[in-house]
Amino acid sequence: MWLLSSCSCEPKVMKRTLQCCALNGGVFGLSILIFEQVLLPTLRYLLLFLFGDSPSTGKSVWGWLSLCLSCTFGVFWVLPLFLLSKIVNSLWFQDIADSAYRYSRGRPQLLSSVSKLIADTLFSILVQALFLVQGLVVSMLPIVLLSDLLSLLHMCMLYSLYAFEYKWFNMGWELHRRLMFIENNWPYFFGFGLPLAVLTSLPSSYFISGCVFSILFPLFIISGNEADPVTGSCDFPLQLFTPVIAISNMLFNRTIGPKSASKGTVSSAISPHLSALVSSLPHPLGLSAISPHLSALVPSLPPYVLSAISHPLGLSAVSSPSPHLSASVPFISPPRPQCRHFPRPRPRLSPKPQR
Repeated sequence: MWLLSSCSCEPKVMKRTLQCCALNGGVFGLSILIFEQVLLPTLRYLLLFLFGDSPSTGKSVWGWLSLCLSCTFGVFWVLPLFLLSKIVNSLWFQDIADSAYRYSRGRPQLLSSVSKLIADTLFSILVQALFLVQGLVVSMLPIVLLSDLLSLLHMCMLYSLYAFEYKWFNMGWELHRRLMFIENNWPYFFGFGLPLAVLTSLPSSYFISGCVFSILFPLFIISGNEADPVTGSCDFPLQLFTPVIAISNMLFNRTIGPKSASKGTVSSAISPHLSALVSSLPHPLGLSAISPHLSALVPSLPPYVLSAISHPLGLSAVSSPSPHLSASVPFISPPRPQCRHFPRPRPRLSPKPQR
């Protein structure tokens, strides 16, 4: 009920949700289904009808023709549209999350500094990518039932993190707090991500599965924004993110520089590398070339942050509603005008009268 009320009261949420359905279901997914289920079977029937006298020749010709058509369709239509839809979807997902958050909770709360925001985002992308690899490795276990159950558990936790991360990021939660909250309340998040994990695993095609995810994910973003997770339902945490956090810390220490970081926390691994991360990037506004997730981050920054990035005097020279933003960058005072000092004129002494 609250999902429908949020969509109806916020026109931008409804608009972006319909656009996601139209792009991923009406254009991308429908074109793949028409090619595979209508065009290829029709051409196969016509070709076998033409080579009715020699069925073996018709089958061999159809084998080469179907391979060429599938490769051409995949290279010139499926792959470019898939990459374009990923970038556009990331922007639309961010708009849906921000609009729903403003409608229900007010103005988003950013992290204390731009460098910390960039570092948290990069570290979060690395952790999620490694966690996806961990789920694929678990699915290769020789015990079929156990591997399927563990792989499903990983996908449910990952999809729940995807959906709730927009709200937690707008609330100012750092990565270690987000992961700890999921691990401590894993039964709730396992059930939350279960429908999306099951529905995306049904299609045999990877691209159709991506279309199903992109169509349903806006609803999960709105649900995560409005939901109040049940806490305290489990006595023990399920530390599935611990291995990927350790690997991420090791990669950061080797690529950026050896820094001392306390064990078990993510914020301690992020803090030493803030200045190195920002200095290694050519420009904070060029993050869209790194990942589609980052391209959704930069347009969501408020105007005072974007203007502060390009302002030569730093964040203190821009009117910011938060004192923490201006405290993170030292203020560079403009040079004082130099006054030219002229010598003081001496008074002319009148000559003494002669007696």
